[in-house]
Order: sequence, then C-alpha cells, then structure tokens
Amino acid sequence: MIPRVVMASMFLLGVGLLCKESAFGQSGKAPEWTHGLELKARRADEKDFSATTKAFGGEAFVNRGSNTLVYIMENGNISGLPSGGFTPPKEVKPPKWLSDVNLSVRKADEPKFTDKTKKYGVEVFLDENSGVRLYISETGSIAAMRGGTPGAPSSGAKHQYGYALRVRKGTEDDFTPSTKKYGLEVFRDDAGGSLIYISETGAIAVMPAGPISGAGEANEPKWMFGLNLSVRKAGEKDTTGATRKWGIEVFKDDKAGNLIFMNENGDLAIAPAGSFKQPEKVKNAAYVEAAELRVRRAGEQSFSNAKKFGIEVFRDENTGDAIIITETGSLGVMPPK
Repeated sequence: MIPRVVMASMFLLGVGLLCKESAFGQSGKAPEWTHGLELKARRADEKDFSATTKAFGGEAFVNRGSNTLVYIMENGNISGLPSGGFTPPKEVKPPKWLSDVNLSVRKADEPKFTDKTKKYGVEVFLDENSGVRLYISETGSIAAMRGGTPGAPSSGAKHQYGYALRVRKGTEDDFTPSTKKYGLEVFRDDAGGSLIYISETGAIAVMPAGPISGAGEANEPKWMFGLNLSVRKAGEKDTTGATRKWGIEVFKDDKAGNLIFMNENGDLAIAPAGSFKQPEKVKNAAYVEAAELRVRRAGEQSFSNAKKFGIEVFRDENTGDAIIITETGSLGVMPPK
C-alpha cells in the first residue's frame, strides 16, 4: 500500500471542494475536507498485490452541522456514516490493510452457486484517522462502518442468503417484465462484526451484524416503495428537465432487520429498519442540499486535476433517513440523528 499522506493543514487554502449551496446539513457550511486515502483492491483471481493491482484514490469529508463523515472515491462511489465526534487529523495516517475476502454473487436469474458464478475481490482496511472500518470491492465500491471490531482482520465471510431485486429506471413508472433485476448476496463477517451486502455489479454496503432470523435462502424480499431522485452533474447549476433522474427501490430485509436502498445501476445502501412498515401513501423525498466534491485519482498529490462530482442530499420522508447520492448514482443512507 502506498497511500497519499497529506497534511490536513494544506487544505485550508480551500482546494478540493466547490459548494453549490450548503451541504450535508443545516449549518450553511460546506463539508470540510479532512484527509485523502488510497486503497488497492485485488480482483478475486489476483492472489497477491502487485504493480498492476488497481488502486483507487479517495477523499474524506466531514460536515459538522449534520455530524456526517463521507468517503468518496475517484469513480464517484460514496459511503456516509455518522462522524462520531471525529476531528480532522493534524497528520494523516495511511490506511491499514487488514485482510481480504472473495465473495461469490449470483445474477438475478442464477438460482444456485456454480463454478461459473461471478466472484468479487473485497479488501478490508482500517482508517486509523477516523477509526472507521472500510470495505472496498475490486470495482471501487466503498463501504464504511462504525461498530463491530474495526481493526480485526476478516477470517472469511460466511454466506447467509440471497435476493433478486427489481429496480425501475428513473423514467420507468411501473414494474414490467423488462424491469431490470439484480442479484444480491448477504455475508457475515464475524471477525469484523459486520454484514456485507454485495450486488451482482460488485457494489457493496455494510452494517453492524445483529441476529438473523431463520436460515437458508430468502427469495422474496418485501418491496416497500420507490423514489425518483434528480442529481445534477458537477457544473450543472440548476435542476432542469434534462437533469439525470435515478430510480431507487426500497426493500425490507426482515431476516436482518435492515432496509435495502437499491439504485437502477445496482448500487446500494443499507439502513436499520427499526419498526418501519410499508407506507399507505408514498411521500416524495425532500431536497436538502448539494455540493461538488473534488477527488484525486490514485497517485495524485495535487487537486489541480482532480475529478469533480455533483452530490445531492435528500431526506426520505417515508423513513426519515438521509440519502446522499452522487452524479454516478452511488448511494449513502443514514438514519436520522
């Protein structure tokens, strides 16, 4: 691992962030860059790290108004979680590699695991600057988690069950026979104390592991409702009829007591379900704020050529959760404070 180690004070000059409005909270202040990181992720068939192993650059931002910590990678993949009183480090520590797991994920129409089932490599890191446990798949999908045992190596993830989820496009009003389906698998990482959700696209999300009811397969998740969210690209000042709309479906995973938010591109985020029940009348998500965040590619020290991503924040009026979505469709979901 050769991460970018950058003094946090360098960012006080204001590089790396352009705010459309206020972002990620009600404080009126832009999210604060705290540190950069670089994570290597091997393919499932790649035994050792090498010079050709894919490296992903990423940045961490914190918003004091909403107590939110956000990780965003160079390909626009995002993960958000409560900041937990995190303060930016005076000197950035590189991420600590812990272990890896290879996860087999069936397609939606693939009933059984076979030797042809797609496998994804997933690396596990500890961000020693925040104490957050990070999972990154070979696709660059990032998932951050507090709780469990943050610094424990994974000793292997055990498959629990799988789902096939139908997700409409933002332009698709109703479910039809041609509505896209995605396979989703759930694994338990006992060492880290987490549940890993991974879709057939390689997108991942994690939650602290709790009890799982029943055993074996769960083929019919409970659909709760759907949302359409408009997300502006970086540089797109106003929301118009041409702004990209993303379709999102929300399912209840009764076995683990979680809500699954899945985007039309197979990206996903997980939130605790609590006592949530399917609403009689679905409410539209309420727009909160937006921002443009700059993210350096792996190997880049300067922000001068960093990629900019448009970020929108909504409040799901059905569950109360905050939804963070990037212009690439990557999702982060957090329960209300």
